[in-house]
Parts: sequence; structure tokens; C-alpha cells
Amino acid sequence: MFDFTGKIAVVTGGEMGIGKAAALALVQQGATVILAGINDAEGKKTASLHDGMYFIHTDVTKEQDVSQLAETVKKTHGPATVLINSAGIHGKGKAADTELSLWNSIMTVNVTGVFLMCKAFIPQMIAAGSGSIVNVASEA
Repeated sequence: MFDFTGKIAVVTGGEMGIGKAAALALVQQGATVILAGINDAEGKKTASLHDGMYFIHTDVTKEQDVSQLAETVKKTHGPATVLINSAGIHGKGKAADTELSLWNSIMTVNVTGVFLMCKAFIPQMIAAGSGSIVNVASEA
């Protein structure tokens, strides 16, 4: 496995599912991991699994939330050099039956959320001299 000792990682949607698995793998390899999401109960529960994990309530669709997250991470832990964009939602059913409001919600979380997170954290990575971004998708 890789050594992430001293690395600061931010994982959106890290409260459960793929994001949680990524967060646990990172923290087990020495990273300090900040879970960013909207499910406070699951976020706090997941963060309590390891001393090196923290949860910060963040709605990735809100630029102010994302900017505040980036500022807090940098002030509290140092610049993030790992970003895992794992927050995502999906609908069920056929495209012809999908309401526009659901489509807009999916695009806002899954696409705009990734853009906002990258926009907020790329400057930290540039300042640190390195960084890695992983954008997660699923077959759903």
C-alpha cells in the first residue's frame, strides 16, 4: 500500500459507501482525513472510527460551504494535497420519466460539486507543490 503519512486528505461523501472506504484506507495509511458531507450523524460516526478522521458538515453544491471547508482545513490541518470527490446522488428509472428537478439536483451534486471542490482545493495543492484529485463515479 502507499504511505500517506503527513498528507491531508479531503473526502466528500466520506460518511458512507465508496467515500467511507476511501477515507478509511487513507487514514490507515497515515493520512489525516477530513470527511465533508451533509449527513451529520453518519459523518460523526465514521469520523469516530479513527483518531485521524474529522467530519465537517459541507454541502458541495454551495460555494460558501466549500470555501469555508477549504479555509478550515488549511487553518486547522494545513494544505490538503489529496481530494477524493465521492459525493453523489442518482435517480431511478428511465430518462424519459425523469423530472427536470431531479436531473438538476443530480447535475448540481455530481458535476457542480466536483467543480467547486476542485476550484477550492487546487490552489492549496499548487501552493504545496503537489496534489492528487480522484473523482469517483458509479455504474448507477
